[in-house]
Amino acid sequence: MKKLSLGFTAIEMLIVVVIMATLAGIVIVAYNGTQNRARDGKRYSDLSALAESIQLYRQKYQNDVTTTDPTTGKTCGDNGGNGWLEYTATAGNESILTCLQNVGYANGGPYIDPSGCVALSPNISAPGQTCNGSGAYMKFTCTGIGPYGDDNAISFLYAELTQPPNGSNNFSDLSAYSSTCDGQSAVGSAPSAPSVGMNYVKVVQ
Repeated sequence: MKKLSLGFTAIEMLIVVVIMATLAGIVIVAYNGTQNRARDGKRYSDLSALAESIQLYRQKYQNDVTTTDPTTGKTCGDNGGNGWLEYTATAGNESILTCLQNVGYANGGPYIDPSGCVALSPNISAPGQTCNGSGAYMKFTCTGIGPYGDDNAISFLYAELTQPPNGSNNFSDLSAYSSTCDGQSAVGSAPSAPSVGMNYVKVVQ
């Protein structure tokens, strides 16, 4: 009488392992995609909130966070309000973000990129450097071309998205503006936005 085998053959076990590995790979890819979309969603939300804060500041103080903090008299940032949002290297100056927060705006943060990166130096030369500038938010201002304030300023807020629009960036939105003040070229000692990996811009006007 022939005995029945209740076990699995090597081929059956191999098939099961392959199926499980395939399913695990699908789950990991789906999870990573969800995480990337969530991070980019926060970046969009942060820039929208910051844009609103800049507009309120501009209407109240008649400048675009390009001069001094009206509560402390300290200079906002190191480059006339241009460059990394939360960075300042000059003794006695405040970051652009601090200038906004001291007058009651941009307090819904923290406005830090989901990667956790903050700018640790004013001039980062290569994109993708972990927590050394790339990934932090940037601001650049053009004066004399916008609808608000005595200096008629328009500002440009930048972020580095994981999944940028059009697969690369949305910089075509800047075709109407000068590259010398919209962050496409270096401004003062602030690096250009593309040189440090920024690939999304929000125009504040």
